[in-house]
Amino acid sequence: MCVKQPKRTQVSLESMTQIAVRSTDQLSVTFEVTYEILRNGEVIATINDEMDYAKPGGLEDFRHTNFPNFPIVDNNPRAGINKYDLRCTFESGTGVRNIFATSRSLKVTGR
Repeated sequence: MCVKQPKRTQVSLESMTQIAVRSTDQLSVTFEVTYEILRNGEVIATINDEMDYAKPGGLEDFRHTNFPNFPIVDNNPRAGINKYDLRCTFESGTGVRNIFATSRSLKVTGR
C-alpha cells in the first residue's frame, strides 16, 4: 500500500484464515491459534483464538474447520510503501492430530 499523506490516510485490513483441525481419538479438542497483522515486519494487531469442541458421536476421526475474520483499521501508516502481512501461529492444543491453514486472505484498502 503506497501512502502519500499519512495524516489523511486510513488503511482498512480484512483477513480470513481457514483453520482445519483433525482430532486424535479423544472425545474433545481444544486448540489456540494467534493471528497477527504486521506492517513492515512490526506487529500492529494481535488476536488469540481458543476453540473447544466435542467430537461428534460415532465418528472415529473427524475434522473441524474454523474461519476467523480479523478486520482492523491502521490509522498510523507511514509515508511511502507499506507492506502488510498476516501471521498465524499454533500455540497449543489437546486432542489435536493435525492443524493447518488451508486458505488465507488479506485485503488491504486505503482512503
